[in-house]
Order: sequence, then C-alpha cells, then structure tokens
Amino acid sequence: MVPEEIEAKKIPGLKETVTKEIIGNAIVMTIIVLASWGLAFGTWGKADGIGTFLGYIACMVPFFTVMQSYVPLSQKRADFARGKWELKDDEKDLPAESCGINIWHWMLPRALVYGFGTMILLVTAIKLSGWQPTPLPIVLIVLAANITTTTLLIKRYLPMVLLSHAKGIGACPVACPRPLTGYWVVEHAVPFILLQGYINACVANRAYHFEAAKAGLEYVPTHALLPDVFITFVLLALLQWMFSNALTRGDVRLGKVPVDRLKNISGWAASGTIFLGGIMISGVYWLILTLGGVHGLSIGMATLFKMAIVVLSIVFGAWIGICWGGTREAAEMRG
Repeated sequence: MVPEEIEAKKIPGLKETVTKEIIGNAIVMTIIVLASWGLAFGTWGKADGIGTFLGYIACMVPFFTVMQSYVPLSQKRADFARGKWELKDDEKDLPAESCGINIWHWMLPRALVYGFGTMILLVTAIKLSGWQPTPLPIVLIVLAANITTTTLLIKRYLPMVLLSHAKGIGACPVACPRPLTGYWVVEHAVPFILLQGYINACVANRAYHFEAAKAGLEYVPTHALLPDVFITFVLLALLQWMFSNALTRGDVRLGKVPVDRLKNISGWAASGTIFLGGIMISGVYWLILTLGGVHGLSIGMATLFKMAIVVLSIVFGAWIGICWGGTREAAEMRG
C-alpha cells in the first residue's frame, strides 16, 4: 500500500468525526462544569441558599446547551478545508440540505427548547420536592443535564450541517456573498450578544450582590466595577474573535462572505486593539462615575452598564474574527 493510501485511511469520515465530537464534548463539558463549581460556590463567598442553587441551574443549563451545540457546527466546517475529516464513499449519498444556510437556523430553536425545557423541569422538580441540596449534587445534576442535551443535539444536527457544508463547497454559487453588515450583525453579533448577555447577567447578579455586601453598601463600589469592565470587554472580545473566525472560514468556502471588503489585520494588531479598547472603555466608565460624583452604581444600573459592555465587546470581537478568518481563508483558497 502506497504512503498516500495509508495517510488517506487515517482521515476520519463524517460518522467517525461526529462520534469523536460527542466524546470530546462530554470531556469539555465536564471540565467546564467542574470549573464552574469553584467559581459559583467559592469565589463570591459561601453558597447556602436554595435560590443560589436554582440560579446556578437556570444559568448553566440553557447557556451551555446552546454554546456546546453550536461550537462543533462552526469548528468542524472549518476543519473540512484543513483535511481533518472527509466524506467517505458510503457517506456521499446521504441527503443534504441547501448550502449556505445560517447554521444558527439549524440548531438554535431546538437548543433553546432543550436548554430551557430541561432547566425548567429541574428547577420545578427541586422546588416541589422541598429538597435542600448542597453544591456537589447540584453540580453533578447540571453536568448530567448538559451532557445529555448537547449529546442529543450534536448527534442530530452535526451530521446534517457537516454534510451540507461538504457537499456545498463547489456546488454553491462561487460569488454570492451576503451584505457584509447583515452577515456581521445577523450571523455573528446578535446571537452572541443574546447568549453572552444571558450568562453575564447571571454572573453580575451573583458578583454584584456579593461586592455590595462585602463593602457594607447598598451599591456596587467603583473599585469593584472598573476591573470587571476591563475583564469583561477583553475576555468576550477575545472569545468572539475565536468564534467568528471559525464560522467565517466555513462561510468563505461557501462564497457567503464578501472578502474583498475585509481588512487584513495582524494578530498583534488585533490583540493590542482589544486590550487598548478595554483600557479606554474602563477609563470612560471611570470618567462617567467621577463626573457624576458617585462612588458606585446600584446593582441594577451596574448590570445594565455590563450589558452595554457585552454588546460592545461582541460587536468588536466579531468584526476582528470576520476579518481575521475571512482574509486568511481567502488567501488559502487562492493558494
């Protein structure tokens, strides 16, 4: 057997790729939930109320059901062009949907039903039972729920998305890009603003109450708000860069992205701009509070300001990710 044939046999097909992703998702989900254990029940003081436990379920189950179902859809599409998986002969006759579709359309409605439905069932069961849990069983319940929901969604929708993508390359019109602003807003910014807004509102509710109580105040002091502004902006922008990069690379292969309108930016320039943006926004935040003569914000106002930071960071990070992934994928296609 020639070396080329041996190497070709090592490339996984669609079915093997989906199986590996299901296993990998269970591992990643375990790491995420175990990490959240310390964050939710240790970072901001002892958790000893049923409301904290129910809030943990309400935040973790819907958010990670959606996120962990979405990530493989975009990432594995990008991997196809890298030769990390391929359609085997017995997979090429499987039915595929129309090419170039917004992948949020495939899974978002179902993921929301799975995530919020499971969350409501768990919260209702615990409330009606009168059970007074401790952190460990709640963490294990969330872990089991998230692995179950994401596994069902990945098993159902990942094959459809990957098959359509693989068949769509070369079959879709080569030059039918979407309007760049619409693509940026609809397929990148809005979905992640909603998702990150949800989980960050959960974090704000927990952290801001703790910071106010720790300071013995009825509001969140400025010294607690400013680091939060910087960390939120930088972290979300960096994450969004990663998410948008993967999604854009797959869409470039389908001719959905007007690559001629994208700016080619270096990694240093992108990273530096994100950190500079975090510093500038923190400075503006501090200036607003200083000029207003206030020493902090109420929990409600602080949360609203945090949502504004979420919007800015996602929009900015999405633009960097689209430019970064789009220009580089186009360059690879040109050889």
